[in-house]
Amino acid sequence: MKTINYHLLTQDSFYTFAVSFLNAIIDSNINNAVLIRLRDSMKERLNELENSMYKATTSSITKTVSANDNLFNNSFRSLKYILKGYALSKNVRKREAANELISLIERHGWDMHKESYSIQNAKANNLINDLDSAEAIQHIATLSVENQVEEIKADIKNLEHSIKERDSYITGNNGRKSDEIMKDIKRIIKQVNTFITSKVTVEEDTSWNPIMLSINQIIDREMLAARKRRS
Repeated sequence: MKTINYHLLTQDSFYTFAVSFLNAIIDSNINNAVLIRLRDSMKERLNELENSMYKATTSSITKTVSANDNLFNNSFRSLKYILKGYALSKNVRKREAANELISLIERHGWDMHKESYSIQNAKANNLINDLDSAEAIQHIATLSVENQVEEIKADIKNLEHSIKERDSYITGNNGRKSDEIMKDIKRIIKQVNTFITSKVTVEEDTSWNPIMLSINQIIDREMLAARKRRS
């Protein structure tokens, strides 16, 4: 089976991919007890994910999450653009300080603002920890970008807070967080792929070739679309 890079998928694109994956199983019309059990489990989890996504979308808290995410994205991108400008400075100290901070950001993810909330938050917090180091503080002072760094810190905290509020709202209304449901779906997808791969490569049952081809085509299509969105 082809590799699925889940980190490239947003929640919406993950849902679209999972639905296509499920439809490929259904359309195969393979009457196999293991595959049917996995198919039914996946269908249940997808229904649960759809309900969770609907609750989140219709909640006013989600609008706050989106607004806070935009604030973080803007402050993060603003710092990047400022550093890029300083990297061209004739002043050697400023140029070197800018390049050091650019390298620091690149280690954690130059495009972290394009990631899912959970990945973005983890990377941003790791970046903030490094920005608090003595060396980074010196570079920040050299470029006088203290305000920009403080904005990033405040924006990521506000984003995390609003995400927790949203998740509490969902779980408080008899639902699980989407991330938890998605983990279950990923586990099922892995089980399906392992099972089908075994049928084709170990048992050499050619009747399973069409469904493997179909799923591989879906993976290729979704991964291509995801890379285009990030470019």
